[in-house]
Amino acid sequence: MDDDDWLDAAALAQIDALEQHHAASSQGSSQMQSPPPAPLPPAPGPPQAPDDLSAPLSHYFGFSALRGGQEEAIRGVLSGRDVCVYWPTGQGKSICYQLPALIARKVAVVVTPLVSLMVDQCAKLNHTVGSLPEFAGRRPAIFLGPHQTDHAAEERALRGEGARVIYCSPEKLMMSNLLTRLAELHARGLLVLIAIDEAHCLSAWGHDFRPEYKELGVLRQRLPSVPLIALTATAVPSVQTDIQGVLAMRQPIVLRQSAFRDNLAITCLKKLGGLGADLQPLVEALQRSVRVPPASRKSTIVYAPTVGLCQQRDRRDVAFGMGIDKPDIRHVVHYGAPKTIEDYYQQIGRAGRDGAPSECTLLANDADFTRYASDFYTEKLPEHAKQYMLASAERLRAFFNQQCTCRWVELLGAFEERAPFASCGSCDVCKTRKEHAGDLERDFSAEARILLTAVRRLPGKSWTHLEKELGDKHSPVAALRAALKVKRKLEVLKEFMTPLVSKGLLAKRTVKGSNAAFEVIDLPPAGAQALTQLERGGGPPLLLPVPELVRRADQKSAEEAVALRAQIEAALQGHGVDVSLVPEAELQPYANGGPVTEAILAYTNTIAGWRARGLDARADAHEELLERIRAWRQAEAESHRLAPASVLPDHVAMSLVK
Repeated sequence: MDDDDWLDAAALAQIDALEQHHAASSQGSSQMQSPPPAPLPPAPGPPQAPDDLSAPLSHYFGFSALRGGQEEAIRGVLSGRDVCVYWPTGQGKSICYQLPALIARKVAVVVTPLVSLMVDQCAKLNHTVGSLPEFAGRRPAIFLGPHQTDHAAEERALRGEGARVIYCSPEKLMMSNLLTRLAELHARGLLVLIAIDEAHCLSAWGHDFRPEYKELGVLRQRLPSVPLIALTATAVPSVQTDIQGVLAMRQPIVLRQSAFRDNLAITCLKKLGGLGADLQPLVEALQRSVRVPPASRKSTIVYAPTVGLCQQRDRRDVAFGMGIDKPDIRHVVHYGAPKTIEDYYQQIGRAGRDGAPSECTLLANDADFTRYASDFYTEKLPEHAKQYMLASAERLRAFFNQQCTCRWVELLGAFEERAPFASCGSCDVCKTRKEHAGDLERDFSAEARILLTAVRRLPGKSWTHLEKELGDKHSPVAALRAALKVKRKLEVLKEFMTPLVSKGLLAKRTVKGSNAAFEVIDLPPAGAQALTQLERGGGPPLLLPVPELVRRADQKSAEEAVALRAQIEAALQGHGVDVSLVPEAELQPYANGGPVTEAILAYTNTIAGWRARGLDARADAHEELLERIRAWRQAEAESHRLAPASVLPDHVAMSLVK
């Protein structure tokens, strides 16, 4: 299901509620049906932009000043120029076509593929601008389509007697007599502009090509003198050129902004424990937010690739449109990868539209990216659009998997924009590089040898097959795993696959199965050569980035080591044993204890258990026996001029007593 289909019912309910509220406030307490209001007269002659745009901006929208580029776009279309607006989400593109219509008191037609977007913007305009006295009894915005129930208002709008902004889908525009009606409107001097929103859909080389959008090229033929304004947040330079060509724009004013959003902190995390475990931190944060006063609460959007996943969390507000024009979204979470890197960028753009710091978290695994290669997603696409989508999905996968370059530097590069910085300072990669400076790479030769050996034994197989091989106690790989100084779980070993692929030592390819696409792994010549060198030994270290799971395991093991040391110290209190006699190696991270700590804890826990059950006599007898053994040990040590521990270590004595 496409993103724009998710919100239709909720969005329509929202606009119905808002418009009912607006109608109620306009009608007051009267129960009588009022006749249609007299049409607002259009401004005579060609549209003219006032010298000062701040006055109408404040009057209609309550803003004190326009943002960078908005004035140029508004003056451009009001002077009859074509305009292209390539700005990130949340930078005020809609003002560029809404304000000209309100200033000129003429109609602006907005073509958009998103039902949720047109409904949301209609609701907002009708609730805000529609509350002004000049629109008493009228709606300044209306959308055309099967969900529109007020056909009289639709008819008034197409006569230029009602709404100033008319939204419609490209299908509605091209599959009805709407073009004829717009030509009539233009002949009467009532059509100020046509806006094509999400204009990247025009381009066959775009990430979201829609054939019906391609037909919009007829607008220039049918309405040659009407200014066109194309707007999108996700168009690389080649797509921008295609947009201008398809629409036959005439020397358009092109307004570009950097795709960088300095208030968005990007984090990429691997899925680990299933939906519940992966989203538990988010659920806890949302639960905490419920205890905050409503006025102080901030919103979160969770994107999931299927409706089923949304329903698993019983989150009905998990949908594409919920972030539209809502300025205080503080967290955008993707559980699973979007189809393309352009989709990802557009969706994280819903966060922090008010400029305040906000978070963007992508939780995914390799299967989330591979799924988009299946026929379910690609069979209806033209070949060029299919190849573009697959390439964009791979760019998103590379962005997600890489651990060395600033996320924003990578993301801007995907849009062919060179970042003027090397570090944004806020993404997970930049934070890791700062926090773990000097420990960004380690020698993981042993782990690499295990994985390369497994792939050599099972070339062209999926991770599922390799996982079985790695877990087989009778496989030759088992001996390599057993020899690891630091024991690695299978999910941790899997984390080394991506950097090995990046180094060209492993190769992944997508295979289409009967039901879905999946990945298989091969050993390329470079990998085979590296494995031979690892088997011979004596070669240079194989440095790889430290995976996040390894850092988590390091932290957990360090915490366990601290807890074990405290447990040993507590256990030895009152037993006359100095903790310094416990080998330090047994108290280090990943040591998991050893024979000394095991013997000490077994003895002390046994004594404590007896006393807890009231068996003090038994405990006293064993402690007395231990002291007699120590006395004998002391005598022997003095006799032979040895240290007592050389005669009989304490942990051995405790083992004898227990």
